[in-house]
Amino acid sequence: MGIRPDFTPGQLRELKKRGVCDEQISELRKALLTVRQVFVKQPKNGETRDVLADVESLSAALLTKLTSIACTIDLEHAKAGALIETSYWKQRPRDKGHTAMIHLVPRLRALQEAAQYGLAQIPAGQPIRQRSADPAPIEKIHNALVYGWFLAHSDGPSYGRGTRCEESESAAAIEMQDQPQRPEYPKDLQPSTSPGCGFWTVVGICYAAVGWNKDPDRAIKKYVGKFKSRRAARVKETISLLARLPTKS
Repeated sequence: MGIRPDFTPGQLRELKKRGVCDEQISELRKALLTVRQVFVKQPKNGETRDVLADVESLSAALLTKLTSIACTIDLEHAKAGALIETSYWKQRPRDKGHTAMIHLVPRLRALQEAAQYGLAQIPAGQPIRQRSADPAPIEKIHNALVYGWFLAHSDGPSYGRGTRCEESESAAAIEMQDQPQRPEYPKDLQPSTSPGCGFWTVVGICYAAVGWNKDPDRAIKKYVGKFKSRRAARVKETISLLARLPTKS
């Protein structure tokens, strides 16, 4: 895949000129990897599944082995566990907890589940085709903008950001953008199909940062339509809930 994509000094100046804050830029940097992934030549699904299947099976096997060590099922496992503990704390002295397994087991389980999630996302059959009109990069860019703004101007919770689920991120983006904040989320950075607006400029800069020189027009229009539909559905749901609230007599 090459070097991790990043913004040039000129692109950073343009983002700042458009009112993009440091926290938003940090989130956009994370989003660039996903944006680039959409545009590069895609590998065969079967080959990617093989890699993920290896990660899933190896992490599962290691989890089983670590569980045996943690339970000290025999003298051999007990001695292995003691050696692992000694070496682990030499390398990670600042970690908190009483045993290395407190850190290793949850992370291995998370790795196994991440591999399983990846396997579930890859369809069987033909490889994913390169699509310049794919709205997924626009969605990722918008989520990064909103979440970065939220980090910069709110002390509230992260609304499940840690799940890294696209649907939850998108729902959180709508909720955060609609919340009263100080200062208010910039209208120029809201999803828009108007060429030359801040949102359009940010998308263009992100595209350029990953080496994609296609016009984002179709992708932006697709995403804006999707975003408006989601927001309308959310408003409709809120109105429905309010209508069911008991009225004062």
